[in-house]
Amino acid sequence: MLRYDGLVMSLINGYSNSQLVPYQRVKQAARFEEEIVNHLTYNGGSFNLTVFNGQGYSWAITVKYIRYYPLANVWDEDTSANWLSITPTTGSGTGVNITCNYGYNDTIYERRMEITITSNGTSFTTYAYQDENPGVDTTPMDVSIGSNAENACVAFINEAGRLHYYIKDGYTWTGADKLYVNVEGTTLADTGWYSNGAWARYWNKSNQTFNGLTQCEEDNSEGGGGTPTPDNKTILLVQDNPATSACQTWNNTGARQTFYIPDDKNWTSTGVLYANEDGSTLANTGWYSNGTSARLWIKESSSFIDSASCA
Repeated sequence: MLRYDGLVMSLINGYSNSQLVPYQRVKQAARFEEEIVNHLTYNGGSFNLTVFNGQGYSWAITVKYIRYYPLANVWDEDTSANWLSITPTTGSGTGVNITCNYGYNDTIYERRMEITITSNGTSFTTYAYQDENPGVDTTPMDVSIGSNAENACVAFINEAGRLHYYIKDGYTWTGADKLYVNVEGTTLADTGWYSNGAWARYWNKSNQTFNGLTQCEEDNSEGGGGTPTPDNKTILLVQDNPATSACQTWNNTGARQTFYIPDDKNWTSTGVLYANEDGSTLANTGWYSNGTSARLWIKESSSFIDSASCA
């Protein structure tokens, strides 16, 4: 923020936003310590603002969302949007830290947020511009959806239950790290169990990760020919409970055992843990550690549900 002889002028992304306010009035009301928020990444994240409030007046924050409407070829307010979560939105006192969490942009257009703080009859606005989603090269994938792994597998048998989704080019169904609903690869699929007839995977939209992998009992995939198995690699782990014990047990080299994870994953990113190389048998439930971190694997849900550092 730049101050000139009793006036306040903010520069927003290189453009002059001549919101000129008498200096005495600024002193008597709450204002943002920072009035410029540059471009935010399309993947989502967070940033902070600080409220300066020399006179102790109460303040409140509101957000206005601006998006592009391609059919009308206009930028306009989106009154139904909720891309930004702000904590807190009201308060008093000085030096208050405001945490702003922003969501995933699933469009190929930039979007904007106007964050306004109002106090003692005076308003100040800061702006956030979130980058457009560049998308990815995708490959179509016919999958079915179910309330659990078994239902998703069975649903694939009925061709009417198969839906068109997309994964990144160069990935197989068992190795894919994202699931999209559009060919541009910008809009993530909703959370749930999905199956290609051979394998069911649990997709978590909020975390943007697959958290489970379950083999279907029969091969319902196109063309038959037996159930395919994913390419796996070995990993040395110890299994003990709780996490601290698993970490400590790693020092006993005789306790280390061979397990298996997908070729394109590492210990912290894998969503599945196998007891055998062909991936047909899941590891038993328990805490596992590679000496650096421990993770809690649940066989019944085919997912990791907790983790801890060994430091």
